[in-house]
Amino acid sequence: MLATVSQESNRENLLQVYAAIKGLGAFPFFGTLLGLTREGDILIHDDDVDFYVNMVHRATIIRLMRNLGFTLDEGTYPNHTPYFLQAQREIRGASTYVDFYLYEDNVEWQFILDRWNFLGNPHTEKEHLRVDKSILFPLVTSVFFGVDILLPAKPDKCCQFLYGDDWRERKSKEKGEYKIVLYNYIPVLTKPDSPITSLLADNATLERKNKTLSRECDRLSVGRDHLLNETFVAEDKISDLGAKCEELHNKLAEVVIQKEVLAQANDQLTNALDMAHRQVEVSKAHSDRVMKNYIESTVKEGLLLEQLSRVTQVAEGLQLRFEDLIAPPSTLMRFLIDGGWPIASHLAVRIECRRLRGAGFNSELYLKNNTDIENSGMDPVLHFIRFGRREGRRATFY
Repeated sequence: MLATVSQESNRENLLQVYAAIKGLGAFPFFGTLLGLTREGDILIHDDDVDFYVNMVHRATIIRLMRNLGFTLDEGTYPNHTPYFLQAQREIRGASTYVDFYLYEDNVEWQFILDRWNFLGNPHTEKEHLRVDKSILFPLVTSVFFGVDILLPAKPDKCCQFLYGDDWRERKSKEKGEYKIVLYNYIPVLTKPDSPITSLLADNATLERKNKTLSRECDRLSVGRDHLLNETFVAEDKISDLGAKCEELHNKLAEVVIQKEVLAQANDQLTNALDMAHRQVEVSKAHSDRVMKNYIESTVKEGLLLEQLSRVTQVAEGLQLRFEDLIAPPSTLMRFLIDGGWPIASHLAVRIECRRLRGAGFNSELYLKNNTDIENSGMDPVLHFIRFGRREGRRATFY
């Protein structure tokens, strides 16, 4: 129970909040409806203002209340569910409250469903309140404090439904004069020491025990089903293991056969390796002979180069005239070039090429004057030595 709020502050909240939310189809309910219907005013010593509004407008209500300066924390009790909102603000230094009971509606229902209601236990189905739509809709307009305010279609019936047949008599819940409980989704007014209260409490206890036993039976049933499933799974696994054992046995037989095949292949590979090793030895001996011949040829080539170099030095020491540079090669050079000895001929040609290039042989002009040579792709100096001089072709020097 909240602290008592003055009638003046509750009236101020009623009028300001209703003006903000009237477009949402909201209307006073519970204690606020009781006061307006029975006394034409807010109940004296009431602690808040109560509204019924469809839960689809929850976000809009939060925004509108904050715009009016109310505090509303969505994440904490009692605003932590979709079924209830409580807004708070200070008026003249005192805390005031506006409660919104967010009901559910369905076109197929003959009632609206209020999960929060008097008891505030939205997750306990037996403590949900169902209000017949016939006493609520369509809403009607009544004037209070000079303002048109929407009320349920039958406000007297609503008060009777909520607070009993003697709803016109003033009672105090705080003084223990009545207590509201729910039975079959309908409010029942009793006294705290009433046998009905005791019976309802006993009934609630029995229902809780019944639910506990039902849950235990469900748990045992689930356990039994689980054991049966495990048995079936184990049987399937045993069957699978038998099939896998047979499969492994077949694979083992295949492995034995493959092992024999691999042993034969290994013998063949060993023989092939031995043969390859022998061939390598033969190739190595042949390679040694070839290398020896190459070394001997290289030595001979070196000796010939040395001799030809001395001959060239002697020729250069004679300081031949320029005309002598293009004269036919000496008898020795012709003998070496055309003598039929490949190594000597090769060396002599190399020496003659070097001599002509050193004298400034104009290769470009030689090719220009002898287009057939240019098309052949042959080196012009080499062509002149091999063929040009004998053919009477003219050489030009820079």
